[in-house]
Amino acid sequence: MGDLRWKPPLPDDPVMGSIVDLVSSDVIFRCPTSSVAERQAAMTPMVWRYEFAVPVLGSDKPVEHPAELRYVFDQAPRDATLSTWPPLGGAKRYMEFTAEGPRPGRDLRSPVCGLLNNP
Repeated sequence: MGDLRWKPPLPDDPVMGSIVDLVSSDVIFRCPTSSVAERQAAMTPMVWRYEFAVPVLGSDKPVEHPAELRYVFDQAPRDATLSTWPPLGGAKRYMEFTAEGPRPGRDLRSPVCGLLNNP
């Protein structure tokens, strides 16, 4: 029989939060948004996607959904100027904004989102 001893839960990710935060964000927001973006990209190449991963300064809370709004209306995050923001396309590209600056990415949570039946 396997090891049945209690093990502590996974530690919270500083950007994504707890496993509950991560799963709920995937199911409610991230995966449906990806599905809609992919459908739009099938009709036009003019689709861009981003993941905002800049925690609130001085806070130990994970990044929350409207976190980017203060940068839109107040102050841009560090190194916010971009040379190239890749369109979504078939490679499922996106721009990730991090505390260290922007960086391109691919397949944002695609393995998880592929398991869900999105709109």
